[in-house]
Amino acid sequence: MIPDVSGARALAHVREICERFGSRPAGSEKERKAAEHIAARFREFGLSEVVIEPFPCLTWDYSRASLTVAGAEIPCLPVAHSPATPAGGIEAELVYLERASDIDLARVPLAGKIGLLSTLYGDDTERLRRLMDSGLAAVILVDDRLPFDWTVAVGVPAQWIRLLSIPMVSIPYRHAWEIVRDGAQRARLEAATRVREAESQNVVGVVPGSDPTAGDILLTCHHDTVMNAVGAEDNGSGVACVLELARAFAGSRPRRTLRFVACGCEEQLSEGSKEYVLRHRDEMPGAQFVLNTDSVGGWMGQNEVMVAGGPPMYRWLEGAQQATGFSAKLMDQVSPYSDHFPFTAMGVPGVWVHRTNCAGGRFFHHSALDTPEVLSPGVLDATLRFQARLLDDLAHAEELPFPRAVPDAQREVIARFWRDLYGVADERGGAAPGR
Repeated sequence: MIPDVSGARALAHVREICERFGSRPAGSEKERKAAEHIAARFREFGLSEVVIEPFPCLTWDYSRASLTVAGAEIPCLPVAHSPATPAGGIEAELVYLERASDIDLARVPLAGKIGLLSTLYGDDTERLRRLMDSGLAAVILVDDRLPFDWTVAVGVPAQWIRLLSIPMVSIPYRHAWEIVRDGAQRARLEAATRVREAESQNVVGVVPGSDPTAGDILLTCHHDTVMNAVGAEDNGSGVACVLELARAFAGSRPRRTLRFVACGCEEQLSEGSKEYVLRHRDEMPGAQFVLNTDSVGGWMGQNEVMVAGGPPMYRWLEGAQQATGFSAKLMDQVSPYSDHFPFTAMGVPGVWVHRTNCAGGRFFHHSALDTPEVLSPGVLDATLRFQARLLDDLAHAEELPFPRAVPDAQREVIARFWRDLYGVADERGGAAPGR
């Protein structure tokens, strides 16, 4: 019998985390306290082998960020881990660089100027290198997925931090539009940022299985946030689902071991999940499936399930949708942008349960608007019932309803992201050349 789960209880977890800890950037004291809170809840629910596994990371903060264009103050936020401006700031000619293509960068001399882009740098390392080597004194970025008038936090994968050599800030799309429209020619930027070595952590709790040869089912989420948000949806919602599922299954006696992992440092591109799979690489052959929850529960939108698995897994997921009434789009798109990815890179099939509400993702993504009020207890309830059905199937089945394999069609793309974004060369966790 599938255990009872509750979206209202999940939302209560979200509110508690946001109210007690606020924003929880990787390596911060608030991230550590949130991890301790999750561990305490795992123990309270009766999970065994509860442990906090620390690992090194880079954290950052800032004390000032100010951008003035044509005499007007523009809201801005430093790009995570980007260097500070010199004392007194930078005042220079402003040049609009469109999307920073080779043609854009060659159009005018750039030395000593401040460049404004109409986009981010995507997953292209060389594009970021070209910007850093262009001679620009500073860069202003826009997240063009979210064409609104509020500030959106921007970061880089942990493997790219070492490339950041000039100050960078993000500004709202609407403000960038007006700057370009008005033909502004000069800007003044001051950013007082600090980057330092710190420690993040993964939190693990276990519901032991009765058959040690049957392998593990992993449930993952992340408990850190970006700098400017309390992260109710991203990813208080994922933490809440993992806590509610841990509570619901804690008293069960599954055949397979259920392993709950709340990862730190996800906002630096799933560094906590990467750390977990590399630290536990000898256990990965026994990992049968990963169920990752990141950014769910919004009042309106579309549920998405990104699938690392073949047709039998799709049929199984479709059956669970029909049984629970959970409407979601099943997608075979390879995404490296959440905590399922390091597991799939190590050969573990699985899914990322996610929800969008606009073409760019979620309108409140990485902004101060990501508060508990964006979450629906009813949508959380539907998500949890679907997840509980999946977990119950896998926990007790004599045989998995799908092969334990990531399709060959996805593996080439996965290997490229694993190398280029995570700095890992192969499934055994070897470092990529030059990393």
